[in-house]
Amino acid sequence: MKKRSLLKSVLAVGLAATILAGCGNNAKQEATDKTTIKVATSGTTNPYTTIGDDGENTGYDIDVLKAVFKKLPQYNLEFVTTDFASMFEGTLSGSYDIAVNNFSYSEKRSKSYLYSYPYDEISYVWVTKKGNDSINSFETAAGKTTVVSSGVSITLAEEKWNEENPDKQTNLTYSEQETPVTLQQIADGSVHYVIIDYAMFKAYQDVYNFDLQATDVSPEDTEMIAENNYAYYLFAYDHEQLRDEVNTVLKELKADGTLAALGEKWFGKDTSPDDTQFEKTLN
Repeated sequence: MKKRSLLKSVLAVGLAATILAGCGNNAKQEATDKTTIKVATSGTTNPYTTIGDDGENTGYDIDVLKAVFKKLPQYNLEFVTTDFASMFEGTLSGSYDIAVNNFSYSEKRSKSYLYSYPYDEISYVWVTKKGNDSINSFETAAGKTTVVSSGVSITLAEEKWNEENPDKQTNLTYSEQETPVTLQQIADGSVHYVIIDYAMFKAYQDVYNFDLQATDVSPEDTEMIAENNYAYYLFAYDHEQLRDEVNTVLKELKADGTLAALGEKWFGKDTSPDDTQFEKTLN
């Protein structure tokens, strides 16, 4: 009897170990089944994408994307901080799955990238040294110097203006320097102006309090910068399924108030687009 009991005990232990091992393997398999989504971002356009004190990617655009992927458990997010040129090239080549940097819409860019639903409504301003009211349009900026980043909508608009108005060109200095450096240059007079999003300007002014002023970009000049006032995530054309999954959740986040709450957190107000913007994609 004792031998039988001992044998039963050994078999039971062995069976339990086998079951536990199987569970462990299943858990490991579930973990490895997740697909890693590589997200390219600059980390330099506060309050949209920046690096927090803990060294982690954060900002409105980043927080919205993190909220999206909380509802897509089949994926893991991996953020890669890089420059603008690499964001565009890497997304096209497949090195990155999503490009994130408060990108506006342009017809030219839509031929290379898929656009998500919009997740933010933006506005642009001319930033000049305080007291300088002479620069408030592309025309009045003729002969003045600004700092731009290659490939972004504002730069494309200024390049187009220069091409179409050779006698009223602005002087474009290409640089990947961080925005506060440009703002300091405007304050000290070595650069005349820059066009940026108002929320970005306010975020840096709250920290640095530069001797600067902001003037709204007119509707006419805004149309040169972007065909609408919204921001989007960019995907390569072979990532349509991923884009559609992101869109489904973005619509949910609009409906449940998450976008509004994140806008309050980062801007002090709801900047989410109107409900009608979550019905049809741009491409």
